[in-house]
Amino acid sequence: MRSFRPIHSYLDHPLIDISRPEAAAQRLLTALSNCRLGHGIRMHMAQVDGPVNRLLAGEAASMGDARAFYEDTWTRAAFHREDLQDDPLAYCSKTRRKSLRRCWRNLEEIGAVSFQITRPTSGDDPAIERFLSLEHSGWKKEEGTSLLADDRDAGFYRAMLHNFSKQDSVILGELTVGGQMVASTCNLVRGDTLFALKVGWNAEFASGSPGIWSELLLPQTVFQQFPQLQQIDSCAKSGSHLESLWPRHRQMADIVYTWSYSATMLSSLRQQVRIARTRTAEWFKSASNLISATEPE
Repeated sequence: MRSFRPIHSYLDHPLIDISRPEAAAQRLLTALSNCRLGHGIRMHMAQVDGPVNRLLAGEAASMGDARAFYEDTWTRAAFHREDLQDDPLAYCSKTRRKSLRRCWRNLEEIGAVSFQITRPTSGDDPAIERFLSLEHSGWKKEEGTSLLADDRDAGFYRAMLHNFSKQDSVILGELTVGGQMVASTCNLVRGDTLFALKVGWNAEFASGSPGIWSELLLPQTVFQQFPQLQQIDSCAKSGSHLESLWPRHRQMADIVYTWSYSATMLSSLRQQVRIARTRTAEWFKSASNLISATEPE
């Protein structure tokens, strides 16, 4: 079996009862095992170091034939409170800092630049519509990857933002130039973590990189205003530009939890084959480089 993951899902694991997490994990895997609809379940885009995986992997290990297998591992950018610096460009390369400062000056030539936090209390808040409209503009609209690109998705995300807003769990970061909003980040709060769901920006201000600047200014502003928040999860893909802007890298993976002997053995064999292929490819690559280096010019 595998979890259902829509296009805008950036974290994939079951919801675990925080009051009885061990019992919830045990009952989940036991129920899945007893239903006999499969021999395991695959979770996409799961946090290897996250609390839910620790619970499920620990419970799987205690079930005898069950086990957790980590496949297609990668990292994504994150920011912790202890990483905070006075300079938002502190973790950028020298070349990147120079480029982004030039972008900031481009924005200042147009008008006064400011970044502020907005906390909507319902889906009817104008700030949510400003964000959705901005995120739906430009290349995201053309490629069909915006939240409003599909009518069915649009209805879901409007309802989601409305319900999260009623729980005071939506934080919007708005970058304005001369009083005009040019970028907006939509972030969701759960526990001590801020999940950076989406960012939208006005392509007319591309010379100032407003989307990147809104992501750079978000950690400073959020950690100053919300002492309960300890970390920001970028929800970004591997290789995202945020990896050169933010200091942390969170370990992610496709994780398969098996609960039958045959599934555990087959998954273990598949993992060994994958490791062998990787090592073989690395050997051929190093051998090729060695031959190239020793060939006479």
